[in-house]
Amino acid sequence: MDKQLFKSLEGFLITKNNKSILAQAKSLTKPGSFLSEEQQKNYFLAVQQYLDSINGNVSNYDKDNIEITKYSEPAVSNDVFYKYVSKKTLNKYIKNGIFKFGNLVHYQKAQNNKIKDEKEGHTHLIIESEDKQLLQSFYTGYNYLIFCGSYMPPNDPRSKYLKDNFGTCVIKIANTKSFRREIQKHLNIKSSLYRRIEYDEMKILKYNANASFTDTDPQIINDKTFDLIMKIISPSILFRKPIYYSEEYELRFAFETQRDQKKPIILHNKGLLDYIEIMEK
Repeated sequence: MDKQLFKSLEGFLITKNNKSILAQAKSLTKPGSFLSEEQQKNYFLAVQQYLDSINGNVSNYDKDNIEITKYSEPAVSNDVFYKYVSKKTLNKYIKNGIFKFGNLVHYQKAQNNKIKDEKEGHTHLIIESEDKQLLQSFYTGYNYLIFCGSYMPPNDPRSKYLKDNFGTCVIKIANTKSFRREIQKHLNIKSSLYRRIEYDEMKILKYNANASFTDTDPQIINDKTFDLIMKIISPSILFRKPIYYSEEYELRFAFETQRDQKKPIILHNKGLLDYIEIMEK
């Protein structure tokens, strides 16, 4: 690893090749020992309640709704993209070709509670080998820039929540591929993703791996696990949120960069308006 930094009340920030994982908890079973699904849920519930308590947050999880999801690549979306904004945001920024692409820290620490999500980029992960289970809790995905909207059109009654919380003006993007390519070209980014958000109670993923874990490994996250998280798990984390956000029916662009992003990017590009239909109210 290039660097490891302890952050009080958060965990260990582990950095390699300018990309980071904030590690919070790690547990490894004995050889030939596997926790049952119920035990796995209880373990992560205890971890999450502890993490909440040290940050002064109230734990309120419905144990009956906690699920363990087998890892799979998030499905590519072909949805039309709708972004609900206020009249002020539309006139001051969108119509002038000014777009804001947030990083995960921006959403974790936002002062605007309507966009704030302290668990953005967080997951509980079970990596299962032939003879052991590695259970870890961490944040990652800091090397992505995000542009959020919804797949819910404004003529659908379910859009009321979006209008009430974000604004009654809507930007509609039907040609999402061209919109994405224009942003990638402007920001010199090679890779991006476009997916629907999946919602669940506690964001627990299980991944089966041909890997060996040693009891004596002193590292919280070793090189092999770090690379696995960055190449496979990290993109999936960007498209998972707690269930209490489900009324947003979120659809998201995620643009991969070569290093952690310390702050959001403000993009000035009137050319993007060629791909946008503005629906004002």
